[in-house]
Amino acid sequence: MFRDEKGKVWTEHGEEVSEPDAASIAWTGNEPSHEQYLSDKAAVQHLGGTITDIERYQVDTLGRIRDRMSDQDNPPSADEIEKFKTEIMEEMPESVEIMLADDNAKLNASPTAAVTIPKL
Repeated sequence: MFRDEKGKVWTEHGEEVSEPDAASIAWTGNEPSHEQYLSDKAAVQHLGGTITDIERYQVDTLGRIRDRMSDQDNPPSADEIEKFKTEIMEEMPESVEIMLADDNAKLNASPTAAVTIPKL
């Protein structure tokens, strides 16, 4: 059960709880609000879709290309390899692009050591 900002009580399925039933609930004070519940639920659903997109990319795009690249009896041509590079970039889910951009930014922001020849 979740209470909204107006004091109404809702079930997890979005059904409003009657006032007599709501009055019988022993609230502890630590319950998330109905608004927080809806926000968290939407975030979980979004992440579920993101995971599905990544898994589909791994299997359908990267897995297929890996299998083709591993064919020692009939190796891919240079044109096929270029096509694979394009497919990898074009079919990449947005979430993977964001992760790669973050990783690249971290790599580029890391300090480099100054190397000097010691003097005797």
